Amino acid sequence: MRKGKKGITWLTVIALAASLMAGCGAKEKVPEETQDKSSAGDESTVKEEETGGILRMSMSMEPTGFLSTDISFLDSYILASFVMERLGRLDKAGQMEPFLAEEFIENPEDMTLTVRLKDGIKYSDGSTLDAENVKWNIEYVQEVKASLGAIESVEAVDPKTVVITYSEWNSSGVNQIGGLFMMSSQAFEELGEDGFQKKPVGTGPFLFDSWDAGEKISLVRQDNYWGEGPYIDGVEFKLIEDAQARLSAFMAGELDVISPGINEAETLDAAGYPCVSENPVVGGMLRGLIFNTLDEGPLQDVKVREAVCHAVNREEVIQAVSGGKYPMADQFSAKGFWSYNDNLETYQYDIEKCKELLAEAGYEDGITLPLTYPASDVELATIMQGVLEKAGFTIEMNSVEQSVFDQAVVGGGGWDGIAMWTSGSGQEINGFNDTFGEHPFFFCSSLEPVPEIVELINEGKAATSQEDIKVCTDKLQELICVKHCLVCPVFMPSTFFYTQKNISDMNIGIESVNQLTPQLIKIK
Repeated sequence: MRKGKKGITWLTVIALAASLMAGCGAKEKVPEETQDKSSAGDESTVKEEETGGILRMSMSMEPTGFLSTDISFLDSYILASFVMERLGRLDKAGQMEPFLAEEFIENPEDMTLTVRLKDGIKYSDGSTLDAENVKWNIEYVQEVKASLGAIESVEAVDPKTVVITYSEWNSSGVNQIGGLFMMSSQAFEELGEDGFQKKPVGTGPFLFDSWDAGEKISLVRQDNYWGEGPYIDGVEFKLIEDAQARLSAFMAGELDVISPGINEAETLDAAGYPCVSENPVVGGMLRGLIFNTLDEGPLQDVKVREAVCHAVNREEVIQAVSGGKYPMADQFSAKGFWSYNDNLETYQYDIEKCKELLAEAGYEDGITLPLTYPASDVELATIMQGVLEKAGFTIEMNSVEQSVFDQAVVGGGGWDGIAMWTSGSGQEINGFNDTFGEHPFFFCSSLEPVPEIVELINEGKAATSQEDIKVCTDKLQELICVKHCLVCPVFMPSTFFYTQKNISDMNIGIESVNQLTPQLIKIK
């Protein structure tokens, strides 16, 4: 049994996707009657310097809505986090800690996950976050997306306790349940699905005020928020689709927070604006290369795949695509993340070793390999072509439309040679399963299934302790990235955030925004 303690404990992760921080759990409000009122000067200073004001942010595209099942891209995820909260949140190592929940209790023998809730948490419409409401949220998501594992039943056994029973054990259950945005079932019933999409009701520190289509979304503070804060009066999300226009607005003082592209980030660095994304990646996305091991050809020989990996100069690629900002990746996980194998020797840049392996495989005179990529990825694909050709490969560029590429990697069409690879990192067993498991669906159509990998993933899914899961993920990193060399991870594309100098305590990081603390934000 794994059991969380009251307040903040362990447990594991999801993200988004991404993506990709410094976590700061909300503290309980101190009742007014117990506060020390002897330092009136300090209290007034806090009110004067650190409270009030409107935080001005931007959106690169307008959200379609805010049902928990429909929140997908980064801007909508950030906005939703001001209004709705989750049962858990990530710590720095990417493990899920209770947040709205008091604790998570796993019982693999009984195939149950028990969620105990904190007392006294209410939605902004006055309804209570209780077991019946959490049961409704879980069943709604499972009905719409069936993404929470093999759930047999969900039972509210008392006002504070929900018991989820699985038909087969799900070692990722805490990650999946803990990562759900909680919605007010009362508001959903009153507003209907379409109405809730446009005016969600959560337990968060802010309320929807107005949505001016094509212009902005405005939030106002919830004065009855259950935790510490909020300290500011509201938030305004302006729709600014053009990256240069967002940069200009930020530098003109019209925005308080910005997530710039790499070129814009260099401008902000030079101007001395603070980047608040200084901590290691939690989860996030991976970019790199994936090999066609299914069809007859040179890439069926693991030595050729190893040679490709030795040819990739990760530092050169990262410098070219991000000015050196993106974190390097050499496993199916982020360094510092719980599923990263610290003891694994991976394939590093070594031209001589590359040529030696090609000679052993019978290609001492060089080899020609196709590189398949979506047209939108031409910049990175061209960089990878240059890196590989420096090592003696001849790369045939195979650019296809995004829809064709999607069909190739997800729909079963397959790809020629090497493909540009994008993936969520191995932040839980299901992350490995999506591509390498018994029933994969993502970047799997040109991979020859590897029985020992499939068996190990199934073992990890059935694991009953975090220690057993860690043993499985360490071995999976070795099998996928070294022994069978199915992929060549290169870097983690990261979203950086900059703020004006008078903004503090936002806690928004590189890729995963699960640790964003909107209730603590201050404008000085």
